[in-house]
Amino acid sequence: MFIERYDSGISGNNLILESETINNVGYKSRMLMENDIPDFLPCTIIKSDGRDEYVYDITSLVSLHDLYECEEMDHKFLCCLINGIAGGLESAEEYLLPAEHLLYDPRHIYVDRDRRKILWCYYPGSYTTLAEGMNELAEYILTKADHKDDAAVSLAYGLYKQVVNEDYTLRRLVTQSNPMTEPVTGDETGEDIIKIDDMGDFMIPDEGDAPTIPSSGKIIIGVCILVLLFVSAFTFTASLYCGDSMRTLMEMTEMKLCLTLTGAMAVMLPLLIISKWYKLYRKFRKSLDEAENTTYFEPVLNCYQS
Repeated sequence: MFIERYDSGISGNNLILESETINNVGYKSRMLMENDIPDFLPCTIIKSDGRDEYVYDITSLVSLHDLYECEEMDHKFLCCLINGIAGGLESAEEYLLPAEHLLYDPRHIYVDRDRRKILWCYYPGSYTTLAEGMNELAEYILTKADHKDDAAVSLAYGLYKQVVNEDYTLRRLVTQSNPMTEPVTGDETGEDIIKIDDMGDFMIPDEGDAPTIPSSGKIIIGVCILVLLFVSAFTFTASLYCGDSMRTLMEMTEMKLCLTLTGAMAVMLPLLIISKWYKLYRKFRKSLDEAENTTYFEPVLNCYQS
C-alpha cells in the first residue's frame, strides 16, 4: 500500500506517492530517474525521512477514471487506449522494469488529450500481478464501452477475451479493428499520419475500377450473336435435308436479303467487339497514367521519405 496526495502550484500539478514502509527498490528507481521512458509519467524521486517520495508530473493531464466517469468510450478512443496499454507494457519490458509495479487502476492511468496519448504511473512500491491488473482494467473498459457503437463493443470484448487468455499482443486487436489504415500520432505538426500497409493498393487501380461495357451494348451484341447463330444453324440444316428446295428458297428475294444481312453481321460483329474493347483499353490506360502523374499521393510519399 502507499500514501497518495496531490500538489498543485504555479509550476504545475503533481501526483505524489509514498510507501507506508521503506522499500528497497534498487535499480527500478534509478531507471525511472535517469530515463525518459515512453508511455510513462515523468517521475522525480525525493528523499523524505528515509523514505522515497515519487513525484509524477500530471500537468494538463486527466485520469482515465475522471475523463470517463460520466461518459462512454467510443471506438476511436478505445483504439488509442489499447495502443497506450500495449505501449506501457512494451516500455516496461524494454527497460527491464517488472510490469507488476504498473498501477492498473484507471485513477492512475492518465490521458494527454492534446496528443491523444496514454501515460502510465510506474511505482516500485506497489505490486499487482500482470494477470490481475489487466483483468481488472479489461473489465473496467468493458463496462465503459459505448454499447451503441458496435465496433467499440466488439473491440472491448476482444480485449477482455485476449486478456483472459493471457495474450498481451494487444496492438493486433487495433489492427484487426482497422484493417486498412491505422492512425499514428506523434507528428510535430500535430497532424495525423496515415500508415499504409500496402502502397500498391493506392497506386494500382482495383479491378473493379476498370471500365466495363454498358448494359445496352451487351444486349445489342447478344442479340446479334443469337441471330447469327440461328441463321447459320437454319442454313446448315436446310442444306443437308432440303436439297433442291433449299436452292429454290435461296433464290427468293427475301432469303437473299436475309443471308446478305447475316453475312454482313458475321463480318461486322467481330469488328464491333474489337473496336469496343480497344476504346475501353485506351480509357483504362489513360486512367492509369493519370493515377501515376497525379499529386494526390505526394503527401503520403513525403511521409515515408521523411
